[in-house]
Amino acid sequence: MLAIPALAGERQWLKTATVGGAGLGLFAVQAWLWPIQFREYLTSVNLQFRLNPQFVFGQASPGI
Repeated sequence: MLAIPALAGERQWLKTATVGGAGLGLFAVQAWLWPIQFREYLTSVNLQFRLNPQFVFGQASPGI
């Protein structure tokens, strides 16, 4: 999603890099800032992939 504004105009590179850096930074430190919530988030994502096969085998994945 960050590629769209970056490729749309010359003046968007700084804003795109700032938002991307902030998002990457938050993702990197969220286990330290919110350890319980981050663990619960990872558990819920794991359950979604294990219990709902539509997340694993979608339109773009090769069929079995």
